[in-house]
Amino acid sequence: MKELKDKVVFYIPSESNGQSINNTRVLHYVTKKLADRFGGCTVTDGVGYWENGQGELISESVKLVYAFGNFQKGIDSLFLLLANWIKEQLRQESVAYEINNHLLTV
Repeated sequence: MKELKDKVVFYIPSESNGQSINNTRVLHYVTKKLADRFGGCTVTDGVGYWENGQGELISESVKLVYAFGNFQKGIDSLFLLLANWIKEQLRQESVAYEINNHLLTV
């Protein structure tokens, strides 16, 4: 039996500035990177909620891409690079990701 102690999750947005976007290419890239590094990954559907500057509740569909592994020292910087790439590619103000149940945003 092999135990994988660590988990990373990337939140892939489906909108930019209130408009639907095609996130297929980004989703494929992220899943490929995680599968190459950790032997596989899983994608699930989610819905995120937050309040905008006017106090309105906003919701957005997201894809959660997660992978398990035994992370080596320094892997955090690779996850940060990937999160910033997602942010740039999908023209986001912020992108969230998790490492071992700790939420980070860029």
